[in-house]
Parts: sequence; C-alpha cells; structure tokens
Amino acid sequence: MPFAELYGERLAALPLKGSAGQLAFRIGLLSTAYETVAAARAPQDGVESFLVGLARGDVTRNVQPDQMGAAIRAGFARMPR
Repeated sequence: MPFAELYGERLAALPLKGSAGQLAFRIGLLSTAYETVAAARAPQDGVESFLVGLARGDVTRNVQPDQMGAAIRAGFARMPR
C-alpha cells in the first residue's frame, strides 16, 4: 500500500474527528507503523478495539465485530505464543 506507507502514520497523527479520523486511523494501520498508530489511538467503537488488538497481536480480549473478525480471532488463537 504505497499511499499508506507515504501518508498513513502522518494522517493518523492528525486530530481528525468522525469519519475522517476513522479513515486516517485505518490508513495508518495499513502502513508499517501500524503498531505505533494502534498505540496512539483511543478506540472509538468495537471495530476499532478489535483493530487495535489485531495490530498488537492480541485479539483474544476483544469481541470480534463480524464473521471475518471471528475467523481472524480463531486464527490468532491457534498460533503458538
């Protein structure tokens, strides 16, 4: 994701609200700075909580938002720690 690599971390750091802030956060998660972006974000809803957990490598404490989230959570649960 070249766009995310170029702008993701900087976009996520901007004090954006609403859908613009959500989009900037998700773009930031697509960059190699995803851990930094996740650590700096206070999740706004359950989906963001799940995405922060995913970026940190731990989705076991978060409720999955949908079937795809459930599949991702199941995959992480099977990974050796």
